[in-house]
Amino acid sequence: MAREIALLTNPHAGKGRGLRTAACAMPRLKEAGLKVRSLVGRDGDEARELALARMQAEAAQAKASGIVGVTVEVKNHVWGEHATEFLATGTAVRRLADEHKLPDTTPKPTFTLGLDA
Repeated sequence: MAREIALLTNPHAGKGRGLRTAACAMPRLKEAGLKVRSLVGRDGDEARELALARMQAEAAQAKASGIVGVTVEVKNHVWGEHATEFLATGTAVRRLADEHKLPDTTPKPTFTLGLDA
């Protein structure tokens, strides 16, 4: 299964260079074996919202109840003066179905340790 990414483009960035850069990047990303979805936005704020909306749509497609641990990374790259990377990540979670819940008689932990040492 090919990895899927979204290529977010601001058509007004760099006096049109954003569109030209996206046009050059698209075939290269596909050649690298990626499935690419092209999205067009007005600015960085909308690009961030599009990235988050895409993550939410994928979680809904997986029938998730919600998303936890959401982070949004924003990176500017040296190779593209007008290129900004928005990476939204999170973990889709589902509520347990009744058949997966432990009975009330199951022992409860009395001592737990956090993972942040």
